[in-house]
Amino acid sequence: MGRVELWPEGEYYLRIPKRLFEGEEGRNMSVYAKLLYGILLDATEISRKNGCFDESGEIFVYYSVQNAARILGCCKEKAIKTFRELESLRLVTRVKKGNGRQDMIYVRPLKTTSKPFAGGGCKFG
Repeated sequence: MGRVELWPEGEYYLRIPKRLFEGEEGRNMSVYAKLLYGILLDATEISRKNGCFDESGEIFVYYSVQNAARILGCCKEKAIKTFRELESLRLVTRVKKGNGRQDMIYVRPLKTTSKPFAGGGCKFG
């Protein structure tokens, strides 16, 4: 059997906190919210590298509802609902700019901690 290349050169991957799937934090979150949170975390890292800081030095991103709907493969209403879900969980804060300008989005860290995942991995014997 040939070698499987798990992380091909030049590929980019989305990192989503595992505890959203295994811990208390994600218990009441939709899969759409978990995925959008990971996408916004990725966008936050890009903003950090590009120097997108507000006047108080906090990192923000611009991410439209239309873009979220396209990436998530859903309608605009579902994307709006997903943003609202993240806001209600206090994982995202949106600052409305008005006049057709995109909202500034602040992605917040997960607050609580869970025990590390104990399952999976290789089993021998």
